[in-house]
Amino acid sequence: MVAYAYLRKSVLPPGSTSMSPEAQQDSVRSLAKVHNDEADIVILADWDISGTDKFTAKRKGWAELNEAIESGVCTAVYSYSLSRLARSTKEALRFFESCKEHRVTVRLVADAIDTKTASGTMLLTVMTAVDQFGSDVASERRLASNDAKRARGIAIVTDTPFGRKAPCPEECTKKHRHTGFEDVKAVVEAFRATRSFTAAAKRLNEAGVRPRRADAWVTSSVLKVIHANAPELIAPKTVKRVAAGGQPFALARLLRCGTCGGMLTGRHGYRGRAQYYCARAGVTPHPRAVISEHLIIPAVIAEVEKSRDVMKRIEQRGDPGARKSIVAARERLNDAYFNPEPIIDKATYTKRLRDLADRESRIESRRILHITRFPVFVDTIDPEDGETVPADPPASINVFLRRLFDHIDVDAATMQPTCFEWTVEDMKPTG
Repeated sequence: MVAYAYLRKSVLPPGSTSMSPEAQQDSVRSLAKVHNDEADIVILADWDISGTDKFTAKRKGWAELNEAIESGVCTAVYSYSLSRLARSTKEALRFFESCKEHRVTVRLVADAIDTKTASGTMLLTVMTAVDQFGSDVASERRLASNDAKRARGIAIVTDTPFGRKAPCPEECTKKHRHTGFEDVKAVVEAFRATRSFTAAAKRLNEAGVRPRRADAWVTSSVLKVIHANAPELIAPKTVKRVAAGGQPFALARLLRCGTCGGMLTGRHGYRGRAQYYCARAGVTPHPRAVISEHLIIPAVIAEVEKSRDVMKRIEQRGDPGARKSIVAARERLNDAYFNPEPIIDKATYTKRLRDLADRESRIESRRILHITRFPVFVDTIDPEDGETVPADPPASINVFLRRLFDHIDVDAATMQPTCFEWTVEDMKPTG
C-alpha cells in the first residue's frame, strides 16, 4: 500500500520553470510529506502529452496510475493541479469516481483540494467543469483564428521538430504531396560514419539529401535529428561550458573570414595553443579554416605600432578632474613601490599600474581614443633589471584591440590580415 504522484505537461515554453518536472515533483513531495506519504511515494509522469480524451491511450503513466487504484495498491494520489490529471470533465469525473470507490484520497497542490473532506470533493467537481470550459474556450478561439487566417490567404503551418515527422507509408494512396519529411535513416547513417554534426551535414549535402524545407543541411539541423532519433550516438559532455564572451582569447570577435565573411572562433589546440577557426568550413568549402594565434599576432602588433605617432599627436581634452585623480594615484603608487622600504611588491605594483592605465585610456577626447599604455603582447625582458615582463592576460589584450579595431579581415588562403577596420578613422595610420 503506497501513495502515488502523477505529473504531466504537454508543452513547456522555453525558459519556463513554474510547471517544469522539477517544480511539480518538489511540490507534490512537499505535500506528501505533510501527510507522511513522502517515504514510499511512487512518481508517475507523462511529458509532452496532452490531457485531452484522444491522447489518453498514449499516457502510460496515467494508465499505470489507474491500474494501481483499481488493484487496491494505491492509497493516495498527489498531483500539482487538476489540469495535470485531465483536461476532460468526463475523464476527470471517471477518475474521481474510481478513487472514491476504492477509497483513494486525491490531494492537489495548486488547487488546495483534499477529497478526504466533503468540501474538497464538491470543490473538485466544480473546478473540473470550469477547467473543461476554459479548455473549450481556448480551442474555440484557436479555430476562429485559423479560419480568419485562411480567409486572408495565410497558410496554417504546424512546424514539427526535426526528425519527429514520420513520412507516409509507401502504400499510402492519398492524393497529397509527400513532402516535408527528413530522411532520418540517411542522417543517422551520415552521423554514425563521421561522428560529427558538421561533417554529417557536409556529407548529406554532397550526397544530394535534402532537408525538410531549407536548401542545405547545417550543423544545428543534423543535431536535432540525432537528438530525436538516435541520442545514444551522442557522446556525453565532459567539458565544462563557459559563459559567452568568457573565453580568454586576445583576438576574440575580431577576425573575419575571407571566404564566407563569418567571425572566426577561438579555441585551444595542441598543447593549449590558441587557434582561430571558421565554424562554417565544415559545410562550405574553405581554402583554409584554421590559423594559430602566434602566426597572426605579429601582423596585428605591427599595425598597432604604426599608430603610436598618431596617438602622440592627439590633443587631450578629457575631464581635467578625472585626469588629475589618476595622476595623483599614480604618484602614490610610485612612492609605495620605489620607497627604500617598499610597501608593495612588483606584482602588485604592475597590476595597479595597469588598472590606472586602463582607467585613463577610457577618457575620450573628441571621440578619439586615448591610450596611455600599450599592452604587452608577449613575454619580454626588461632591459633595466633583466627580469621577465609577463604578457598581459588575453582578455585585457582583447579589450585593448577591440577599442582600436571594429574587425580585421583575413585572407582566404593564408589567413593573414588584409584590412584593419579602425573604430575611429582619425586614428588610422596613413602609411
